[in-house]
Amino acid sequence: EKLILAELELKRTPRLLCVLGDVTNNSACYEEAWELSGMKSARAQRSLGFFYLRKNMYSECIACFERALKLNSMQDKVWFSLGCAALQIEDLDIASSAFYRCVTLEPMNFQAWNNLAASCVKKGEKSRAKAAFHEALKIDYGNVKVWENYLLVCADVADFSQAMEAYNRLLDLKDKYIDEEVLSILVRGIKSFSEEDPEKASRWHEKALRLFGRITAKMSGNAKVWRSYASLVENEEKAFLCLLKALSASLQSSS
Repeated sequence: EKLILAELELKRTPRLLCVLGDVTNNSACYEEAWELSGMKSARAQRSLGFFYLRKNMYSECIACFERALKLNSMQDKVWFSLGCAALQIEDLDIASSAFYRCVTLEPMNFQAWNNLAASCVKKGEKSRAKAAFHEALKIDYGNVKVWENYLLVCADVADFSQAMEAYNRLLDLKDKYIDEEVLSILVRGIKSFSEEDPEKASRWHEKALRLFGRITAKMSGNAKVWRSYASLVENEEKAFLCLLKALSASLQSSS
C-alpha cells in the first residue's frame, strides 16, 4: 500500500487508483479512477461492480458492470457476474442476456449455461431453456440436478424422445429414480400423438415400453407407475398383469 501511495504522489493514474482500491477495499479509489479517466476506465467500473456485488448491492453492481461492458464487451467473467446480480433481483431479461453473452465468449462455462437455462425457465422460454440445459450437460454429463431439470423441460415442451433419454440417464446415475408426474405426462403425450403423427408415436411407444420395463424391474412397488405402464401396453393380458401389480403395490403401501 505504501508503495502504491508513493507512486500516486508522483503521478495519479486510473490504474494505480484501481490497484489501491483493490488493496484497501475502498470504493472511493475506483470512483476517483473513473473520474480521472474521463469516464473511460472499464477497469474502474468493473472493480466497483465487484465491490458492490460483494456487498450484495445488486442494482448498483449492475449499473457498474453495464458501464464496464459498454467500454469493453470481451469480459466473460463480468458478463457472468452481471447475470448473477440480475438473477438476485429477478431481472430476467438482463440475466438471460448476460449469461448468453458469457457463453458466447466462454462456451465451456457450465454454470453460465445452467444459469442461462434457469433464467429462461423463469421467463417461460422452455425451448430455449432446454437447449441451454443440453449444452450444460455436454460439459458435466454426470450432473443429476441438471438432468432432472432437463427432464422436466423436455416433458413441458413435449420432446418425449429427449425426456426418455434424460430419464434413462437418471436411472444410470441414481439406479432408482421415480417421477410419477413425468411418466404420466409421457404416456398421455404418446397417446395424443398417435393420430397426429402415428410414425413418431410408434417410435416413442417402443422406447417408452423399454423405459417402463427398466423402471419396474428396478422398483416394483409403485402403483402409479404400474398403472401408467398398463395404459401404455397394447397387449390386454400384459396390461392386466400390470394392473394386478398396481393393486398389489397399493395394498402393500396401505398396509
